[in-house]
Amino acid sequence: MAKAKKNKKRASSSRSPAKSKTARKSRSGFTPEELRLFPRFLASRAGKWTITLVVILLLLTLNALIAGRRVDLFFMLTGIELLIAILVFWVLLLYKRSSKAA
Repeated sequence: MAKAKKNKKRASSSRSPAKSKTARKSRSGFTPEELRLFPRFLASRAGKWTITLVVILLLLTLNALIAGRRVDLFFMLTGIELLIAILVFWVLLLYKRSSKAA
């Protein structure tokens, strides 16, 4: 009886790791790119908010480093970046609207 159990274990583990991975992926219905954590995180709503927050913090830090102790320069740089962001946002909205109409 014990030998039969050992033979079963060997038979099931005799598959190569590559074959067992492909078997799992094909069963789950996901492509290998979708199984990776970082692309899945970026595609989620929380990932988009996190990336947006990180970019804003980096820009404000860069503005503070450039401006030094001059507050007027800091606010001017931040305002210019805000205006550019608004323009890019509007262009993206117009692009999405035109692609839906076509």
